[in-house]
Amino acid sequence: MNEKLNSQNFKMVVFDLDNTIFQKRFIDVCAEKFHFSQALTLLRQIDNNAVSLTQRIAGFLAGRKKAELIEIAAVIPLVPDIVEVVMELKQQGCIVGIISDSYQFVTEFVAKKINADFEMANELQFTEGVATGEVLIPSYFHYSTDSLCKHQVCKTNALRHICKRYGVKPDQSIAVGDSENDACMLSKSGLGVSFCSTIEAVREVAKKHIEEASFKLLIDYAQLDCARAIN
Repeated sequence: MNEKLNSQNFKMVVFDLDNTIFQKRFIDVCAEKFHFSQALTLLRQIDNNAVSLTQRIAGFLAGRKKAELIEIAAVIPLVPDIVEVVMELKQQGCIVGIISDSYQFVTEFVAKKINADFEMANELQFTEGVATGEVLIPSYFHYSTDSLCKHQVCKTNALRHICKRYGVKPDQSIAVGDSENDACMLSKSGLGVSFCSTIEAVREVAKKHIEEASFKLLIDYAQLDCARAIN
């Protein structure tokens, strides 16, 4: 390999899903369609525990068919240039994926659309294609003795897990997100990028900021730093 690389040598780019790749939040769109928006807002106000909140929100989807939930995901607009940017990042040699606190059947659907290499999310439970209202938070989100933070569940733990799988160091990753749940992951990655975020906790830890609904700036951030594939 003759091309000179930046010392940071970024090898992975991780995207949040809701209000990042998606221009809306999946559960909010479901709430509008199935008329539980008010209950969802109240629940978010009274439950500050990440695990119980995730479990209780899943209950709103009990009895819904997987097919109809995928139909909802299919109509949520994506940031227009996501497919183009993912393609460019992968051509530069970057591994590209999604880490979300939404649901795996949704991230799987989106990962296929944008040709991502991996996706990680909570697992909404289905029986014969119908949501039970139960959700499994995979072990890779949970705190362990070698976690980089003390959160009970955290996207940073998922980032470390996927980095280990691909043989990438966390500081060789770029993380992109908008919400408070992304702040830790952004701070622990090599380059945290806030995306159209107005949340101070996110903006404080991010090293770069994207203010418009376009990922093209990621090409500039990663262009000189992504490791090229070695034949």
